[in-house]
Amino acid sequence: VITVFGGRGKRAALARGYGRHWALCWAVCHLLGIATGEWLAPRVPVRAVGADGLVRECQQRAPALIPVIAGLVLRAPGQWLSMPLVLATATWTGWREASRRRSRRPVVVPAAGEPSMVDAWQARAVLRITGWPRRRGESWSAPAVIVALPQATGPRLGRSPRIGDGVLLRARGREPPLWALVASQVSGRLAATAAVWYGFDYARYLAGRNLGWLVSPHAEHKLGPGEGWMCLPADPLATVGEAGLARLRGQLAACFSLHLPPLEAQLAAAILLGRRDPQLAPAVERLASVGLAHLFAVSGLHVGIVLAVVMALCSPLSRGAGGRLTLALLVLPLYVVLTGMPGSVLRASGLALLALAAPLLGRRLDALHGLALLLWLNVFWAPSCLIDTGLRLSYLAAGGIVAVLRCLQGRLAGRGSVLRWTGTGLAVTLAAQWFTLPEVAAAFGFLNLAAPAVNLIAVPVFSLGIWIWGAALPLTAIWPAAGAALFATGWLVMRSLLAAISATAVWAAPLSIGLLPFGPLTLLAYLLISAIGLLWLAGSVHRHGCGGERGRRLRLAVLTVAACAFIFLGPRGGGKVDPRGPVALQFDVGQGDAAVIRFPDGYTVLIDTGVAWPGGSRFARLIWPWLRRQELRRLDLVVLSHGHADHVGGAADLAERVAVTAWAAGGAAAEAVPPGARQLPRQGAVTLAHRWREWTLLLLDPAIESDAKLDENDRSLVVALCARDTLRALWTGDLETEGERNLLPLLPPIAATGVDYWKAGHHGSRTSGSASLLDTLRPNLTGISCGVANGYEHPSHGPYLCDGDTLATIRTDVTASLRLSWPEHGPPRLVTTRRQGASPGFDRGRGSRSPPGGPP
Repeated sequence: VITVFGGRGKRAALARGYGRHWALCWAVCHLLGIATGEWLAPRVPVRAVGADGLVRECQQRAPALIPVIAGLVLRAPGQWLSMPLVLATATWTGWREASRRRSRRPVVVPAAGEPSMVDAWQARAVLRITGWPRRRGESWSAPAVIVALPQATGPRLGRSPRIGDGVLLRARGREPPLWALVASQVSGRLAATAAVWYGFDYARYLAGRNLGWLVSPHAEHKLGPGEGWMCLPADPLATVGEAGLARLRGQLAACFSLHLPPLEAQLAAAILLGRRDPQLAPAVERLASVGLAHLFAVSGLHVGIVLAVVMALCSPLSRGAGGRLTLALLVLPLYVVLTGMPGSVLRASGLALLALAAPLLGRRLDALHGLALLLWLNVFWAPSCLIDTGLRLSYLAAGGIVAVLRCLQGRLAGRGSVLRWTGTGLAVTLAAQWFTLPEVAAAFGFLNLAAPAVNLIAVPVFSLGIWIWGAALPLTAIWPAAGAALFATGWLVMRSLLAAISATAVWAAPLSIGLLPFGPLTLLAYLLISAIGLLWLAGSVHRHGCGGERGRRLRLAVLTVAACAFIFLGPRGGGKVDPRGPVALQFDVGQGDAAVIRFPDGYTVLIDTGVAWPGGSRFARLIWPWLRRQELRRLDLVVLSHGHADHVGGAADLAERVAVTAWAAGGAAAEAVPPGARQLPRQGAVTLAHRWREWTLLLLDPAIESDAKLDENDRSLVVALCARDTLRALWTGDLETEGERNLLPLLPPIAATGVDYWKAGHHGSRTSGSASLLDTLRPNLTGISCGVANGYEHPSHGPYLCDGDTLATIRTDVTASLRLSWPEHGPPRLVTTRRQGASPGFDRGRGSRSPPGGPP
């Protein structure tokens, strides 16, 4: 607090002098420690620590208390010596939290070869709704906290549910009001982690919001109209939530619906109230493609606009510092609750209140130190908030913008108004893009190079539209005609902006580049470039005696080395390939199939596309983000094994998003190939699709060799990967016993040690994997692509046997996606998504032992 607002007296001046630099160093050490701990956690096999209750909460909050204690007790040298302690404790906190999340098992397999189950617990629980319910069709979800919980039954986890745990409640029927108490027989489970490399981690997303469980009413307990839950007698909190806030929120949304067309009404509710409608997904995707997704997130921009509109409309009440602070204290907490209390709104509202309170203390707010204070308060209250991507983006963008504008103050002073406004706008957009780059690379995986220019034009127009809508809301109650006119004007502005963004997204699509998460060396280079760039903008090098020819050469040398390291070490995806041999990826797409094979020359093959549902598909949700991150805008070959929906469901989304050179389809899958698309010329039952050195890719069509009328599964097109004319890997689609019998004569020669990998037919069903095929292939690793607790009860084959011994098996429902990379010589290397790290190669011999990275 002394660092932010200052004070009087010699001791306060000393604290300000040392405290400003020390607080900044502590913040950097603490954040780097948290990130380092999370980075180390997957590489250290640990079980969850058994601390609970108050002890666990104190352990999580301990690092946040170190700067307070050190600042009160230690002098400047002691404060600097405490930096390693801060870094170590923060690293331990991040490592422990990440390890605790990764040690949980969301999936249970009773025995090898049997269907998986969701690891869940059941209990009669009382929950307090802590956030606004979000409706999707007939279902709704809302954050809640457990306030009463008898002994839960059925957990197999290292950690059981406790009173005070945050949960995400999902149910059907009428949603409860904010802060209501609900009771039901519930079933709780853990959320799934990322199914594809760098994919969306639902468990991490919930952990960043302090939610540990997914909870829904037990299927056997239906309590009338609420379908699985019932509200307890009203208490003061529930009364305020239902009678006051919910009614106000509903009236505001109804006002938007009354005066605006459906699209703009949903847009206004999302921007100003945080109400996300699933129908806005296409508009959000268009905005995100050109770097404007932040406009949909309720953030500091919206808080500033709302506060400015209120100040303008209530100008008689906002005279003087006390009046402005009082008005803000009345408006901002209400707005925070109405928007669902996201971290970005809390940050912006807190900073606004600090800025309005500073004049009353006779001080000016230091914005960077104010951000540090708010971040410290966030970490102290809820340490898990550092996992939240939205919160980190908010603080990184705000801090970067403030730092760059502070450095440019002297350079822009005295310039013309046009140049000053243009330079300030460009600096804001570039600063926001640069300082959020590490988080954007980790969370989104792509960046459009046109984003700064688009933001420079779109943000002022967008702000104008929000200004107009914000002023129209209260005006409709006083002067309905004028309010309706303002709503119409705002609609015209927003519709024009959306039309311009749609047109821009088309020509700016080639400017999108893929990004990989930053590694340690890339992050170090990024920090060096940022530090030197800020010093250069501020001209601080001359004031600190680093000017002159020698200082200029030193700065140039450090900047050149850091820039080269940043460019060559990443983070750009660039579609990198393994130069030693092909790489095969089996994606976890639930109950379906999808795989990619990439050769060192860049030739890329996609095998099947997973399942689809109304308005989406597994391809669009999982595989397309991976392709975009890798900058794979074109696939050389797409193989659709057969015509069942769990294999060709994403073909339409694939054709819409990715260019395809050639298609190959088996059975009825030809109907899913886009009209006019180029078909790969077939050469009979065996087709050579690609050759790279001694490696070849073959397409085998066993249905051609049969005169019988085959089931669609037995008409599957088979993909074979060979090296030196020897079969190394095989994808057999959904072939069953009859199709496998027809396949045997088409197989290339097989080495004495067997094939490296066989993707089991028909998701591990008992109708596939015949003894004749297994005795011929003798696979060292059998991969099963199936969904968790799927309705088909796959896999049902039981243990795969060859020569009287059990074959090693790995399943996507347990380990998520698989990656096999073949070196020039020797067995392939295996990596799985849920067990990070690589094995030196799996055992090529027989045995019941699973390969490294396989299921427990």
